[in-house]
Amino acid sequence: MAERRVVMSLLWRKGVRGTSRFSVNLSHFLGCQVIFDRLAHISASPSKEQGKCRDGHRIEPPVAVSRPLERIKHGRTWYDPYHWMRVSKDEAVGYLQLENDYADKCMADSLHLQRKLEKEMAGRLKQEVSSPPERIGPWLYYTRIPKGQDYPVYCRIRHSVRINTTQSKWKKVAASVLGWDDQDEEEVLLDQNALVEQFGYVQLGTCRLSKDHNVMAYTLDTSGREVFSLFVKDLRTGRIMNEEQKDGVVSVEWSGDGRTLYYTEVDELLRPWRVYRRSLGSEAKDTLVFEEKDASSFLDVSRTKDWTFITVNVNSKTSSEVYLIDADNPEADLQLVEERRGGIQYFVEHHQGFLYILTNRRMDGGNTRTAVGDYRLVRCSLGNLSSKCWQEIASLEHGAFIEDMEIFEKHLVLYQRRGGLPRIQVLDLPSTGFESRRTLSLPQEVCTVIPGANEDFNSSVFRLTVSSPNLPETILEYHLETGKPEVLQQEEVQGVQLPLKKRKGTRRLSDEGHSNLAELDSQAQVDRKSKVVSGKEDCEATYDFQLCLLSQYECQRHEVITADGVAVPLTVVHGSGVRQDGQNPALLIGYGAYGKTLEVEWCSEHLSLLDRGWVIAFSHVRGGGELGRSWYEAGTLLKKKNSFHDFIASAKYLIENKYAHRSKLGALGLSAGGLLVASAVNLQPGLFRAVILQVPFLDINNTLLDKDLPLSVHEYDEWGDPDDPEHFTNIGSYSPYDNVQEGKSYPAMLVKTGLLDSRVGYWEAAKYVARVRDLTVQDPSKLILLKTSMDSGHVSDCGRFSHLKETAYDYAFLIKMIGR
Repeated sequence: MAERRVVMSLLWRKGVRGTSRFSVNLSHFLGCQVIFDRLAHISASPSKEQGKCRDGHRIEPPVAVSRPLERIKHGRTWYDPYHWMRVSKDEAVGYLQLENDYADKCMADSLHLQRKLEKEMAGRLKQEVSSPPERIGPWLYYTRIPKGQDYPVYCRIRHSVRINTTQSKWKKVAASVLGWDDQDEEEVLLDQNALVEQFGYVQLGTCRLSKDHNVMAYTLDTSGREVFSLFVKDLRTGRIMNEEQKDGVVSVEWSGDGRTLYYTEVDELLRPWRVYRRSLGSEAKDTLVFEEKDASSFLDVSRTKDWTFITVNVNSKTSSEVYLIDADNPEADLQLVEERRGGIQYFVEHHQGFLYILTNRRMDGGNTRTAVGDYRLVRCSLGNLSSKCWQEIASLEHGAFIEDMEIFEKHLVLYQRRGGLPRIQVLDLPSTGFESRRTLSLPQEVCTVIPGANEDFNSSVFRLTVSSPNLPETILEYHLETGKPEVLQQEEVQGVQLPLKKRKGTRRLSDEGHSNLAELDSQAQVDRKSKVVSGKEDCEATYDFQLCLLSQYECQRHEVITADGVAVPLTVVHGSGVRQDGQNPALLIGYGAYGKTLEVEWCSEHLSLLDRGWVIAFSHVRGGGELGRSWYEAGTLLKKKNSFHDFIASAKYLIENKYAHRSKLGALGLSAGGLLVASAVNLQPGLFRAVILQVPFLDINNTLLDKDLPLSVHEYDEWGDPDDPEHFTNIGSYSPYDNVQEGKSYPAMLVKTGLLDSRVGYWEAAKYVARVRDLTVQDPSKLILLKTSMDSGHVSDCGRFSHLKETAYDYAFLIKMIGR
């Protein structure tokens, strides 16, 4: 999942559900680095006088001026004392700089620890890495990060070319896979290091190749505000076609002729709302193809994998609408598949005259809508697109659901979850049923699966990356006919000798007697003991995987039974030598929003805590997507508080089961996860010793009322519409900024934000910190810090090495506040 992922593809193929195969990581803590080193333990105890300089003098935090603004809604009156931070940016920037200075002074005594942490994290990473080449048509595409550089270089080479054995190490990796020769034939498509040097900051949005491989369109954000510009490069000459550059573009796609480009343009609130068609080299004005006026919906342009159709996709958080355009006839009219309906979502692919559709619409015997649920696979012929003609061809057993699909000429791959854990099945095409399905083996049951680019429609193999907290990222290639896997590459571990082990694969379709977390209804009242699902080979063995598994770390899936009788999955990771004696420091991570799954994947940075005796746990609360649609719905809108109670129950589980000392528990939340953690703190301030909130969503009540902000209206489907009195009251009852408990002692806090953040305004973090300091009992041993990046937004530095400085700062804060 991520910018820092070493194994990266130039072609970010979107899943049919419209999400990037390489989406943004939840945080540095959840990021996927690839190599690590077993480090010696470093002991440290939390200081009782954290707010002092090295010379012993007390450091006083900045004091934010209170200028109460009266707010009235639905007969309720309240006051916002720090509203000025939202409207007086120059004054707010001055305040933020004072807060940064204060944070640096408070953390000055940890500089040695920060440097040590950064050095050990960097020491786990290879200086030079590359991905296994992937064939698309006549070309082999791959990514490499050169020695001494931070960002990927995207390359290709003709399939007929071979590489000699005297070339650099990364080329030898490619040579061992495909037997290349001749280094001079490499073509550099995009060098992100050069772009960073040119612009200072670069986030690569999307990148699409024309069908003939001659032209490449890509988008860049060079400001940190997530405002992307379109660039077009002629790969035959290497020339950037400056005349084709355009600002405010989100998604792009080529028609079959390689000269016509479709793109989406944003409005003043950064919402993609128009689709245009452009003919390269033409002086004619770009043609408006589609316009979406509903402020809750976003537009996206893509194509079917077989290059038959361009698709215009209209998506809100609860509805979908798809239009088809003949990819070989750019001026053809749009053809509607099915008009949008509230609560119904669908996403399409094409195969030999049929649309294969993922939809959450439930079907009865008459093929009519009855209700919405998890995604199911249906199909219809191009001559009968109406939903009345949709035929379900893939029904799953209870507790299993489909997340996404990948289509090939002779096969269809379904990415699923069962009991909250990943499962992959393959269907033969053309298919009229689900009888020919094959369940593929995975190296571990508790793991994360990231699909590869898989751009070649005619391929007989497909790739994915699998990892877990004790399994470094491994690229697997599966043969679609047989389901047999092949390990193409596993990330090496610097400084540690890892034995090559045979790892039995797991097949979860027919397992008996294992914990099926999905079988519990989200509101069911049950009385049973917590269950544990091990990350070991406790399912039916199918294939042996020759790979390295870190036996010095343990990863287990638990069930936490909440007060309302719901089983909440909890993944617990720790060193094999850590005792379950109630003395350990621990970090609990959560997210729980938008139906997004909190993945448990490889992160080499985590080892800097694990090797110091920390326990790291992931709470898969309601509101996430781990257990399907009902799990998501049980933690959204009027049921949002379930997420907070699940997180609190997970924290108590760690303490009661002696994974964590009751005064050594920390928590981490990013963005909406920051709202989760802050709300849990408001409910039980004494539960955590220290928390880190990264670009957190904390002022939800005031933000949703401000329709001039990007995304506010779009967020109503997730949190509620404040114009609805019931939703307004519910949001106000948990909004972290509005519910800080007066007179209570709060945990130590590191709150991080970005001045350029277009998703969650910097003022949310600043207002929250000011209010916490003002209302709560100040304990000198518990720092309340606000740290603002003045040159980044919601997505911070994603350099492979450069981001480690910030991660080291975060870990040093935790160790300073909690110990070890």
